[in-house]
Amino acid sequence: MTSRRQFIQLSGITAVAGLTGIEAAFASQRKIVARASGKGLSLQFLPYDLLLKHTFTIAGSSRKSTPDMLTCLEYDGIRGYGEASMPPYLGESVESAAKFLSSLDLGQFKDPFRMDDILQYVDSVMPGNCAAKAAVDIALHDLVGKLMQQPWYKIWGFDPADTPNTSFTIGIDTPEVVIQKVKEAAPYNILKVKLGQSTDEQMINTIRSVTDKPLCVDVNQGWTDKYKALEMIHWLKEKGVVFVEQPMPKTAIDDMAWLTANSPLPTI
Repeated sequence: MTSRRQFIQLSGITAVAGLTGIEAAFASQRKIVARASGKGLSLQFLPYDLLLKHTFTIAGSSRKSTPDMLTCLEYDGIRGYGEASMPPYLGESVESAAKFLSSLDLGQFKDPFRMDDILQYVDSVMPGNCAAKAAVDIALHDLVGKLMQQPWYKIWGFDPADTPNTSFTIGIDTPEVVIQKVKEAAPYNILKVKLGQSTDEQMINTIRSVTDKPLCVDVNQGWTDKYKALEMIHWLKEKGVVFVEQPMPKTAIDDMAWLTANSPLPTI
Protein backbone atom coordinates (compact mmCIF):
# COMPACT_ATOMS: atom_id res chain seq x y z
CA MET A 1 0.00 0.00 0.00
CA THR A 2 1.41 3.39 -1.00
CA SER A 3 1.86 5.84 1.87
CA ARG A 4 1.50 9.61 1.70
CA ARG A 5 5.28 9.97 2.10
CA GLN A 6 5.94 7.59 -0.81
CA PHE A 7 3.30 9.37 -2.86
CA ILE A 8 4.99 12.76 -2.33
CA GLN A 9 8.41 11.27 -3.05
CA LEU A 10 7.12 9.82 -6.30
CA SER A 11 5.69 13.21 -7.21
CA GLY A 12 9.08 14.86 -6.77
CA ILE A 13 11.06 12.13 -8.52
CA THR A 14 8.88 12.18 -11.60
CA ALA A 15 8.29 15.93 -11.84
CA VAL A 16 10.97 16.25 -14.51
CA ALA A 17 9.14 13.71 -16.62
CA GLY A 18 5.97 15.79 -16.38
CA LEU A 19 3.98 13.28 -14.33
CA THR A 20 1.65 14.27 -11.51
CA GLY A 21 1.77 12.47 -8.16
CA ILE A 22 -1.13 10.17 -8.99
CA GLU A 23 0.31 9.35 -12.42
CA ALA A 24 3.64 8.55 -10.79
CA ALA A 25 1.97 6.28 -8.27
CA PHE A 26 0.41 4.20 -11.03
CA ALA A 27 3.56 4.25 -13.15
CA SER A 28 5.78 2.92 -10.37
CA GLN A 29 3.66 0.27 -8.67
CA ARG A 30 3.69 -3.41 -9.56
CA LYS A 31 0.70 -4.36 -7.44
CA ILE A 32 -1.79 -2.47 -9.56
CA VAL A 33 -4.79 -4.49 -10.64
CA ALA A 34 -5.77 -3.86 -14.25
CA ARG A 35 -8.90 -4.84 -16.14
CA ALA A 36 -8.59 -4.31 -19.88
CA SER A 37 -10.30 -5.64 -22.96
CA GLY A 38 -9.53 -4.83 -26.58
CA LYS A 39 -9.97 -1.19 -27.47
CA GLY A 40 -12.47 -0.50 -24.73
CA LEU A 41 -11.97 1.15 -21.39
CA SER A 42 -9.33 -0.25 -19.07
CA LEU A 43 -9.47 0.14 -15.30
CA GLN A 44 -6.56 0.13 -12.88
CA PHE A 45 -6.71 0.65 -9.14
CA LEU A 46 -4.16 1.12 -6.40
CA PRO A 47 -4.55 1.00 -2.59
CA TYR A 48 -3.27 4.14 -0.91
CA ASP A 49 -2.89 4.93 2.81
CA LEU A 50 -3.74 8.60 3.34
CA LEU A 51 -1.67 9.67 6.35
CA LEU A 52 -3.18 12.66 8.17
CA LYS A 53 -1.23 15.68 9.37
CA HIS A 54 -3.21 15.71 12.63
CA THR A 55 -4.93 12.87 14.46
CA PHE A 56 -8.58 13.14 13.40
CA THR A 57 -10.95 12.76 16.34
CA ILE A 58 -14.74 12.76 16.26
CA ALA A 59 -17.32 11.91 18.92
CA GLY A 60 -16.72 8.17 18.90
CA SER A 61 -13.31 7.50 17.37
CA SER A 62 -9.87 8.75 16.37
CA ARG A 63 -7.61 7.86 13.47
CA LYS A 64 -4.26 8.89 12.01
CA SER A 65 -4.90 7.69 8.47
CA THR A 66 -7.72 6.96 6.04
CA PRO A 67 -7.78 3.98 3.66
CA ASP A 68 -7.93 5.13 0.05
CA MET A 69 -8.23 3.53 -3.36
CA LEU A 70 -6.90 5.38 -6.39
CA THR A 71 -8.50 4.55 -9.75
CA CYS A 72 -7.36 5.07 -13.32
CA LEU A 73 -9.52 4.72 -16.43
CA GLU A 74 -7.67 4.65 -19.74
CA TYR A 75 -8.97 5.03 -23.28
CA ASP A 76 -6.92 5.55 -26.44
CA GLY A 77 -3.84 6.48 -24.41
CA ILE A 78 -5.65 9.09 -22.29
CA ARG A 79 -6.07 8.51 -18.55
CA GLY A 80 -8.61 9.79 -16.06
CA TYR A 81 -8.13 9.47 -12.31
CA GLY A 82 -10.45 9.01 -9.36
CA GLU A 83 -10.35 8.22 -5.66
CA ALA A 84 -12.34 6.33 -3.04
CA SER A 85 -11.89 7.58 0.51
CA MET A 86 -13.12 5.04 3.06
CA PRO A 87 -13.35 6.14 6.70
CA PRO A 88 -13.66 2.89 8.69
CA TYR A 89 -17.01 3.75 10.29
CA LEU A 90 -18.75 3.87 6.89
CA GLY A 91 -18.28 0.14 6.33
CA GLU A 92 -16.11 0.11 3.20
CA SER A 93 -12.47 -0.93 3.06
CA VAL A 94 -9.58 -1.36 0.66
CA GLU A 95 -10.49 -5.05 0.51
CA SER A 96 -14.16 -4.46 -0.30
CA ALA A 97 -13.26 -1.80 -2.89
CA ALA A 98 -10.73 -4.13 -4.54
CA LYS A 99 -13.32 -6.92 -4.68
CA PHE A 100 -15.87 -4.63 -6.29
CA LEU A 101 -13.48 -3.03 -8.78
CA SER A 102 -12.13 -6.45 -9.77
CA SER A 103 -15.66 -7.53 -10.67
CA LEU A 104 -16.12 -4.77 -13.25
CA ASP A 105 -15.75 -5.44 -16.97
CA LEU A 106 -15.42 -1.95 -18.39
CA GLY A 107 -13.66 -3.27 -21.48
CA GLN A 108 -17.10 -3.98 -22.94
CA PHE A 109 -17.55 -0.23 -23.39
CA LYS A 110 -15.83 1.01 -26.54
CA ASP A 111 -17.01 4.61 -26.17
CA PRO A 112 -16.29 6.48 -22.90
CA PHE A 113 -18.87 9.11 -23.85
CA ARG A 114 -21.61 6.57 -23.05
CA MET A 115 -21.33 7.82 -19.50
CA ASP A 116 -24.89 7.05 -18.38
CA ASP A 117 -24.67 3.47 -19.67
CA ILE A 118 -21.26 2.95 -18.07
CA LEU A 119 -22.28 4.30 -14.68
CA GLN A 120 -25.60 2.44 -14.69
CA TYR A 121 -23.64 -0.75 -15.32
CA VAL A 122 -21.19 0.05 -12.51
CA ASP A 123 -24.07 0.66 -10.11
CA SER A 124 -25.83 -2.58 -11.11
CA VAL A 125 -22.92 -4.97 -10.52
CA MET A 126 -23.54 -5.22 -6.77
CA PRO A 127 -25.26 -3.13 -4.09
CA GLY A 128 -23.44 -0.72 -1.79
CA ASN A 129 -19.77 0.02 -2.49
CA CYS A 130 -20.61 3.71 -2.83
CA ALA A 131 -17.03 4.95 -2.41
CA ALA A 132 -15.66 2.51 -4.99
CA LYS A 133 -18.42 3.43 -7.44
CA ALA A 134 -17.69 7.12 -6.89
CA ALA A 135 -14.01 6.49 -7.68
CA VAL A 136 -14.99 5.08 -11.08
CA ASP A 137 -17.44 7.95 -11.63
CA ILE A 138 -14.76 10.55 -10.87
CA ALA A 139 -12.20 8.84 -13.10
CA LEU A 140 -14.71 8.65 -15.95
CA HIS A 141 -15.51 12.35 -15.71
CA ASP A 142 -11.79 13.16 -15.58
CA LEU A 143 -11.19 11.00 -18.65
CA VAL A 144 -14.02 12.48 -20.72
CA GLY A 145 -13.03 16.01 -19.73
CA LYS A 146 -9.50 15.31 -20.96
CA LEU A 147 -10.80 13.80 -24.20
CA MET A 148 -12.87 16.95 -24.75
CA GLN A 149 -9.96 19.12 -23.56
CA GLN A 150 -12.37 21.08 -21.37
CA PRO A 151 -12.95 21.37 -17.61
CA TRP A 152 -16.33 20.12 -16.48
CA TYR A 153 -17.57 23.51 -15.30
CA LYS A 154 -17.39 24.62 -18.95
CA ILE A 155 -18.98 21.43 -20.25
CA TRP A 156 -21.87 21.93 -17.82
CA GLY A 157 -22.03 25.68 -18.42
CA PHE A 158 -21.22 26.76 -14.86
CA ASP A 159 -19.51 29.96 -13.74
CA PRO A 160 -16.58 29.22 -11.36
CA ALA A 161 -17.35 32.47 -9.55
CA ASP A 162 -20.64 30.92 -8.38
CA THR A 163 -18.97 27.89 -6.80
CA PRO A 164 -20.39 27.26 -3.30
CA ASN A 165 -18.04 27.56 -0.36
CA THR A 166 -16.40 24.35 0.86
CA SER A 167 -15.88 24.03 4.60
CA PHE A 168 -12.67 22.93 6.33
CA THR A 169 -13.17 20.36 9.09
CA ILE A 170 -11.63 20.90 12.53
CA GLY A 171 -11.40 17.63 14.47
CA ILE A 172 -11.63 17.45 18.26
CA ASP A 173 -8.28 18.26 19.84
CA THR A 174 -6.45 20.29 22.47
CA PRO A 175 -6.84 24.09 22.34
CA GLU A 176 -3.27 24.49 21.07
CA VAL A 177 -3.78 22.09 18.17
CA VAL A 178 -7.23 23.48 17.39
CA ILE A 179 -5.76 26.98 17.03
CA GLN A 180 -3.10 25.58 14.69
CA LYS A 181 -5.80 23.87 12.60
CA VAL A 182 -7.76 27.11 12.34
CA LYS A 183 -4.64 28.88 11.06
CA GLU A 184 -4.16 26.15 8.46
CA ALA A 185 -7.78 26.68 7.36
CA ALA A 186 -7.19 30.35 6.52
CA PRO A 187 -8.19 29.99 2.82
CA TYR A 188 -11.63 28.61 3.76
CA ASN A 189 -14.64 30.82 4.47
CA ILE A 190 -16.56 28.30 6.60
CA LEU A 191 -15.27 25.97 9.32
CA LYS A 192 -16.91 22.66 10.18
CA VAL A 193 -16.24 21.74 13.81
CA LYS A 194 -16.45 18.22 15.21
CA LEU A 195 -18.28 18.00 18.54
CA GLY A 196 -19.85 15.28 20.68
CA GLN A 197 -17.52 15.04 23.67
CA SER A 198 -17.24 16.81 27.03
CA THR A 199 -15.02 19.49 25.44
CA ASP A 200 -17.70 20.90 23.11
CA GLU A 201 -17.85 24.38 24.64
CA GLN A 202 -14.07 24.52 24.92
CA MET A 203 -13.77 23.66 21.22
CA ILE A 204 -16.10 26.48 20.16
CA ASN A 205 -14.64 29.03 22.57
CA THR A 206 -11.12 28.21 21.40
CA ILE A 207 -12.06 28.70 17.76
CA ARG A 208 -13.94 31.90 18.54
CA SER A 209 -10.81 33.26 20.24
CA VAL A 210 -9.03 33.35 16.87
CA THR A 211 -11.72 33.72 14.18
CA ASP A 212 -15.23 35.03 13.62
CA LYS A 213 -15.86 32.94 10.49
CA PRO A 214 -19.23 31.18 10.19
CA LEU A 215 -19.20 27.75 11.81
CA CYS A 216 -21.18 24.58 11.27
CA VAL A 217 -20.88 21.69 13.70
CA ASP A 218 -20.99 17.93 13.23
CA VAL A 219 -21.77 16.02 16.41
CA ASN A 220 -21.44 12.57 14.79
CA GLN A 221 -24.35 11.26 16.90
CA GLY A 222 -22.50 12.23 20.08
CA TRP A 223 -25.40 13.77 22.03
CA THR A 224 -27.87 11.40 23.67
CA ASP A 225 -30.13 13.74 25.70
CA LYS A 226 -32.45 15.79 23.49
CA TYR A 227 -33.03 18.46 26.14
CA LYS A 228 -29.32 19.03 26.71
CA ALA A 229 -28.84 18.97 22.94
CA LEU A 230 -31.43 21.73 22.52
CA GLU A 231 -29.78 23.81 25.22
CA MET A 232 -26.44 23.37 23.48
CA ILE A 233 -27.87 24.39 20.12
CA HIS A 234 -29.22 27.63 21.61
CA TRP A 235 -25.73 28.35 22.93
CA LEU A 236 -24.17 27.48 19.56
CA LYS A 237 -26.46 29.92 17.79
CA GLU A 238 -25.11 32.71 20.00
CA LYS A 239 -21.61 31.67 18.90
CA GLY A 240 -22.33 32.12 15.20
CA VAL A 241 -23.03 28.50 14.26
CA VAL A 242 -25.24 28.21 11.15
CA PHE A 243 -26.39 24.56 11.32
CA VAL A 244 -25.95 21.32 13.28
CA GLU A 245 -25.21 17.95 11.70
CA GLN A 246 -26.01 14.52 13.21
CA PRO A 247 -26.75 15.74 16.74
CA MET A 248 -28.49 12.55 17.90
CA PRO A 249 -27.89 8.80 17.42
CA LYS A 250 -29.28 7.61 14.09
CA THR A 251 -31.59 5.21 15.91
CA ALA A 252 -33.17 8.02 18.00
CA ILE A 253 -35.60 8.98 15.25
CA ASP A 254 -38.29 10.46 17.52
CA ASP A 255 -35.76 12.45 19.54
CA MET A 256 -34.24 13.80 16.33
CA ALA A 257 -37.67 14.82 15.05
CA TRP A 258 -38.40 16.62 18.34
CA LEU A 259 -35.03 18.36 18.30
CA THR A 260 -35.47 19.48 14.69
CA ALA A 261 -38.91 20.89 15.45
CA ASN A 262 -37.63 22.89 18.43
CA SER A 263 -34.14 23.85 17.29
CA PRO A 264 -33.34 27.50 16.53
CA LEU A 265 -30.81 26.24 13.96
CA PRO A 266 -31.27 23.92 10.97
CA THR A 267 -30.37 20.29 11.72
CA ILE A 268 -29.28 17.78 9.11
